[in-house]
Amino acid sequence: MSARGARATRAESGSARAGHGAGHRGRGTLAPLFWHVLRLQSRSVVVWGLALGLLNLIMVASFPAVEDQSKVINDLVESYPPDRGACLV
Repeated sequence: MSARGARATRAESGSARAGHGAGHRGRGTLAPLFWHVLRLQSRSVVVWGLALGLLNLIMVASFPAVEDQSKVINDLVESYPPDRGACLV
């Protein structure tokens, strides 16, 4: 009997390892694993999304306060030593 025939016989008899029996149709496990982990981590995803959204809202809301200070900020950056100012420009 060939190795393939032995595997088919084992799967049909129910003595195959768990997860590799007759119900396994060769479907990939990446998508089900992704959705399983996403369900487990859904609260974290929501909390991180809300936190990042709030951070963006604060940044947008604070823009008018610094909008008029652009000349002062540019002068400050230009007053830095050349090695530190180069990374900010």
